[in-house]
Amino acid sequence: MILYYALGGGLGHAVRACKLAQHFNCLDNIKVLSACPWVTKLFTKNQLIQIPESLSRQPFEIHQTILGLLRSGKFDEFWVDTFPFGLLGELEIQQYEQYAELCYVARYVNWPKYGDKLKSVGAYKRVFIIDHLHEQQKSFIAERSQQQSTIELASSTFIPEGAQQGANNDDAQKEKHRFPGAWLLIHSGGVEELDELLAYAKDCAERDNNNPKWVVASQVQPTQKVDQFINEVPHNIDLASVEKIVSACGYNAMQELKPYQYKHLFMPFPRKYDDQFLRARKRRNEAI
Repeated sequence: MILYYALGGGLGHAVRACKLAQHFNCLDNIKVLSACPWVTKLFTKNQLIQIPESLSRQPFEIHQTILGLLRSGKFDEFWVDTFPFGLLGELEIQQYEQYAELCYVARYVNWPKYGDKLKSVGAYKRVFIIDHLHEQQKSFIAERSQQQSTIELASSTFIPEGAQQGANNDDAQKEKHRFPGAWLLIHSGGVEELDELLAYAKDCAERDNNNPKWVVASQVQPTQKVDQFINEVPHNIDLASVEKIVSACGYNAMQELKPYQYKHLFMPFPRKYDDQFLRARKRRNEAI
């Protein structure tokens, strides 16, 4: 059984857990540790270990929770998403090695900013590289892991295909929403960023002399009026049906929307441990 560390303030870590479980065909052999309230949209209760959001900000308590789970003997693998020593530097991986095989899921991390969370002890058995990486992050992986493999996760809609079969919720069973000719905004950030995305999208539409129907899929509602607001996380929209898709440049959004590059407009936002601007440049270079 795999214990998957998906703490990090949003649903993105759990989405990657779902995709990796599909990639390795182990959806029935995983438990995801998360404090995100929307994680039930991706996994059944039997696949989850949910902790209160207040606990997710307490490093020692998180470590003790993980150590207790691994000591229970129920898990033979511990997978850590994005942050090798945890978002808060709370993971004492040298204490976990005797109980489970340690695997690091390597998404880009701004290594200089994460540097104060690094520790001099502990190593990973395996690393799954799913993103371009910071050079210092590459060096860490080379020095502190035994096996590395690059994985191309499947691009999919924001309700991962395999999760619909296992999710215990009504939304997963609904027919997909279709919005022919509409411009769709997808964002899981706050209202301020959503308003910026909408303003950017409207500028693009105006330059194209286009007056489309506006659809927003988010857990927060924009301050500007739109034609359709969908408060579904993850959303259940047929992306092929819309004219344009607008998003930020987080890992999941860019990876999942890769099949729709021809109609994808994107805008990077600053993040402490990510670099959406670099990801945007790489996508633009791919299109040249």
